[in-house]
Amino acid sequence: MTKNYLVIILFTILFNVKGFSQNCAVNAGTDQTICVTSPLNLTGIAGNPQSVPPLIQWSQVSGPAGATISSPNTAATAVTGLTPGNYIFQLRNRCGDGIFANDLVAVTVLPEPPTALAGTDVTQCSNTAVPLSANAVTAPNVGTWTVSPAGGTFSPNANAPNATYTPPAGAVTYTLTWTISNGFCTKADNMLVNVVSPTLPVNAGADITLSCGGSCVTLNGSNPGLAPPQGGFWSLISGPNTPVITNATLRNTTVCGLVPGSYTLRWTVSGSCGSGQDDMVINVSNINNAPTNTGNTYNNFCNTPATNTQTLVGTPLAPGETGAWTLTSGQAGVTYSPSTTSANVTVGNLTGTFAYTFNWVKTNTATGCATTATHTINRASTIS
Repeated sequence: MTKNYLVIILFTILFNVKGFSQNCAVNAGTDQTICVTSPLNLTGIAGNPQSVPPLIQWSQVSGPAGATISSPNTAATAVTGLTPGNYIFQLRNRCGDGIFANDLVAVTVLPEPPTALAGTDVTQCSNTAVPLSANAVTAPNVGTWTVSPAGGTFSPNANAPNATYTPPAGAVTYTLTWTISNGFCTKADNMLVNVVSPTLPVNAGADITLSCGGSCVTLNGSNPGLAPPQGGFWSLISGPNTPVITNATLRNTTVCGLVPGSYTLRWTVSGSCGSGQDDMVINVSNINNAPTNTGNTYNNFCNTPATNTQTLVGTPLAPGETGAWTLTSGQAGVTYSPSTTSANVTVGNLTGTFAYTFNWVKTNTATGCATTATHTINRASTIS
């Protein structure tokens, strides 16, 4: 009889323990590591079945004082007022049977790294190595140099605050950034490396002959280097009129308003990294534009049966223009129909080795300007 009472008591205890266990899963979310300057958002799952109404509650279990849970009675909330340290927050909710379930989440708040100091800007005449002098860092912080636009090398490596940076050749301003990071928080500072690099000796570019190409040309002076301290300037020394120099300080500027005759222009470069001057000549014989003319290619690599004719489609003649077809490559004896002076012509007797090449030459009889377009015929044996 005593044994029966003991069994009943044990069964009752086990039933009550089971009845009062948690029957709704609460999840406080994954642990986080953030920077002290970053926002903290807690995103929990309240679980089901919940009581009606639910009784959701966030609370701080441990960590530095001063944190404020913005919405403690919702599953997702922001937390403000954080300082560096380790925090534990608890999410608690009442299940449908009235029993409370809870879960914990750990948050590590890291301090900001020390202020990054990249050093002073540097201006130099060539791409010689630049000794850098950023502030040193200590663990767990890591410092890293980066450069924009990309290029050049850091020696011994990009993590040394006093590395040596060697820029690529050319006149460019590089932005070097020294970034200090602890993996989550960063501080950065920039410095400039101005590589002036003028092209020496100064060169005004090759002389230009302008015939049937309009009344404008593009100049090609040597690179004056980075401005400041360098600069360049185009000036007219002589000529039949005063043309328009679009931008006299641009080495590859355009000059318009030219008339037949000879012009001399001077490209002058000055600055602390190099100075000099050079002249170039523009010889203008005809400022009219050449006729419009476009070439074409005619491919047929699988002729069945093989054909020995081809219609060439040249750019049509405008009023006052004449044209002529000529064979420039291929076996002689080609025929033209209706004639060599028609823009659209059928050439025949193409019995030699391909490719055949023809030129369609258009001439404006009033201006004397001509232009040539190439038309090529390709053939191949029949593919069986």
